[in-house]
Amino acid sequence: LGTAQIKIYTQRVLSAAQFWHPGKTRMLVCSDFPIDETPDAPTITSELLQSVGVPKDVIVTFQAKNTAMEMEQMRALLDQSPEKVPGDGKLGLITSAFHMNRSLRLAESQSLEFIPLPCGYRGSVLRPFSPRDLIPESGAGKTVSIVIKEHLAKLVGR
Repeated sequence: LGTAQIKIYTQRVLSAAQFWHPGKTRMLVCSDFPIDETPDAPTITSELLQSVGVPKDVIVTFQAKNTAMEMEQMRALLDQSPEKVPGDGKLGLITSAFHMNRSLRLAESQSLEFIPLPCGYRGSVLRPFSPRDLIPESGAGKTVSIVIKEHLAKLVGR
């Protein structure tokens, strides 16, 4: 179709737009990835933000393959161009709730201080126990995978 498709990370992108629209932030710094392999390909995050009305000139992007690289690039951006950061210098970090602790640990390793703004909570409404609760659900494997990944990252200092 030639447009960025909605994926699991879209909640983070929409949360960023929700902070920009009412004026709670004047700049969005995002990791971004090309939509395809062609030169000058639009980038997914930037395209999604623009598609919901965020102007291109308030979006700062960089490409990073993982959270550690994102924090390194954020540190470099602040060191090289502190004038690009408008306002009082307070920085918010939007990421998936399950990933927030790791993101903050990696930010701290780069001497970055963020206001945590988690989104995309994974959970359900508490209800009385039922024997049916003992039957595994299809999404349980994904949840276990995420929990293991986050705990392994903590064990290895990431």
